[in-house]
Amino acid sequence: MAASENQGMQIALILFVILTLILSVTTFFGFQSYKTSEQKAAEYQRQSQEASTANQKTIRENSELKQMMGVAEAESIDNVKKQFDADMAAWAATVPNDSKTYRQSLELMFKALDDRSKNWDAETIKVAELTQRLAEAEKKKTEQVAVHEKTASDAQTDLAKERAGFTDDRKRLEDQLTSNQADLEKIRNDLARAAAEAASELKKLTSQLDESRKIADNFREERNQLLDPTFEVADGEIVWINQGSGTVWINIGRDDSLKRKTSFSVYTSEANDLADPEPKGKIEVTQILGQHLAEARILEDSLSDPLLIGDLIFTPTWTPGRSERFALAGFMDLNEDGLSDRSAVRNLIQQAGGIIDFDLDDEGKTTGEMTQQTRFLVIGDQKSNLQGYSDAVKRAKELGLEVLRLPEFLDHVGFKDPKRVLRFGITPYAEFKGDRKDGEPRSATGTNVSKRFEPRKPRQKRNTAYDLNTRPNSGTPDSGRK
Repeated sequence: MAASENQGMQIALILFVILTLILSVTTFFGFQSYKTSEQKAAEYQRQSQEASTANQKTIRENSELKQMMGVAEAESIDNVKKQFDADMAAWAATVPNDSKTYRQSLELMFKALDDRSKNWDAETIKVAELTQRLAEAEKKKTEQVAVHEKTASDAQTDLAKERAGFTDDRKRLEDQLTSNQADLEKIRNDLARAAAEAASELKKLTSQLDESRKIADNFREERNQLLDPTFEVADGEIVWINQGSGTVWINIGRDDSLKRKTSFSVYTSEANDLADPEPKGKIEVTQILGQHLAEARILEDSLSDPLLIGDLIFTPTWTPGRSERFALAGFMDLNEDGLSDRSAVRNLIQQAGGIIDFDLDDEGKTTGEMTQQTRFLVIGDQKSNLQGYSDAVKRAKELGLEVLRLPEFLDHVGFKDPKRVLRFGITPYAEFKGDRKDGEPRSATGTNVSKRFEPRKPRQKRNTAYDLNTRPNSGTPDSGRK
């Protein structure tokens, strides 16, 4: 009985050892397989990240090249080629085919303009020489006339004293005088002919100068088209909104060089040209939350046309990644109190990262200088120093600057006088009923609030203009901060 029990225990022990070995071997091979799979997954993830970075770099470079060529980012390469061919046919028809590029075409046009300028200088010298010759001829004529008049006077005096004896001499002198008058008439004809030739040459030079100015104007216009963005391009858009707190979130941020207190005008998403329609509201940046995400407060809104997701934003004082350059002239009064608010205008520009190249202040004192890098001239009222004001506007037009009157500038930057801001979102929104029939105005008839005015959650899918790394995963704006 005891031997049977020992034998059973031995068998059980042997089975236990065998199971333990099998489990150990299985665990070892399973761990090796898991470690290999994990390494492969990490390698695939690294390769995917490198490919994504290279793809984003290629897209960004293509976008920058299109901006430098003056075409929209959405344009296809076929449309870009068509635009290039049209530009070459219009402006570079005489340029050799192997030199038909924007840069070489501009260099050839500049050389042609320089050659015409040198020709103008040479012709100017010729006109000066002809003028000098004319003056010398006039001087010689005057001297000859004086000599002949003196000779005639002497002859008449002698003739009065000895009339009888000098009859022949008198005739001789009269003949000489006639000859001198003929010579004088010939000189006058020569001078008139020289003056006519000089006038014809001057007319020709004037025509050449006008042509050169037209070429320079075309060159300046092409330069502006290549280097300057236009008002027709929006700076960004509203990605979500909370009307109750008067807060919106926009798809531009830290990587776009956006700064706090930058103001924007808001336009409907259907607007095709931001230079023409009236803005529907105004906002001011309060926080930079991410690479392409920022929070802003509503400065101005309308119950009948509230701010919505997808609305476009624009300001001339700021361009992504670049500082705009401004010039100021005239008396600037923001709130119509008769006092100068020039410092407030300067702060609006500088807070948005803009640079002030030139300023003609209220006392007529000039600071800085307008250059071809300056983009806008903001003008106020003419209250003093009218000549300086006119000179500033004329200089801006010569450089091709965009001239904005103060109200237009304030509309574009989204400025709102803090003393006049009407804050929405407390009582009026609680009593506003948004549902209505087409063509009927909205009216506050109770406590039923349209879903249009409830706090908005961010959309889950965005286009490439919205940074996926900063997109929140929840409905709260704080989840998008970094």
